[in-house]
Amino acid sequence: MPKIQNYEVIDNGLIITSSSGSQYRITKSACSCKGFGFRRNCGHYTEAKTLGLLDLIIDKPISVFLQSPYIKAERIKSIRYFLTKQKIDFTEELLIALEPRMTRETRPEQLITWATQENL
Repeated sequence: MPKIQNYEVIDNGLIITSSSGSQYRITKSACSCKGFGFRRNCGHYTEAKTLGLLDLIIDKPISVFLQSPYIKAERIKSIRYFLTKQKIDFTEELLIALEPRMTRETRPEQLITWATQENL
């Protein structure tokens, strides 16, 4: 009996409807069913591979941008601490303007330059 009754191609995978009526997501390397989680193989994945359905999956790069209020607040707190230690006068508006410019690659010298510029 076929394991896959119906399927739909989605970004980076397939949504299949199994013979029991349950829906699972299949990617080029996995199935979301419990059986695949235990055995690293399942009837859905094997059948999709046999039918050539895995060839329909187009790997698209996934980019995610998360900006939580907590991260933003911590970044502002860090800037405030740094500028205070450097004895640089600042306003809350300056902190808010500097925060989006900060990255992992931002050097302390850059932050000092930005903070002492007249216009950001």
